[in-house]
Amino acid sequence: MDPQVQKEYDAIRALLADIAKRQDRAEKRADAAEKRAVAADKRMDRWEQRADRADERRAAREARTDARLERIDARLEKHDKQIEATRRLVETGMKMLTRLAADVRGLVVDVREMKKTMRLLVETRANGNGRRKNPPFYSVQ
Repeated sequence: MDPQVQKEYDAIRALLADIAKRQDRAEKRADAAEKRAVAADKRMDRWEQRADRADERRAAREARTDARLERIDARLEKHDKQIEATRRLVETGMKMLTRLAADVRGLVVDVREMKKTMRLLVETRANGNGRRKNPPFYSVQ
């Protein structure tokens, strides 16, 4: 072989060897990147599973909270009804007290008049013939 051709042939072989080394390094980098991608996918899958479990726990907690709030609302509604009934009772009692107070005032007036009438009756009957010794406006009590 001609030395010039041999030299070109050796240069081509060196280039091919260099290309093969670079290709090996690129394949190693690609393999490492693929391993990292697989590991990242596994981490992502684990993270998604944790997120799903957290969502399930959150949904269960919300369901419990909603049920508890419904029970509280029912109790509050019952208490509101009881308070309303108590309010109506108090209102009715106040109206009755107002009426009773008016009746008592009327009875007080009636008792005073009756007392006065009874005193006059007793005073008029104190003397046998119906004449009074001391008229009521002069009587001492």
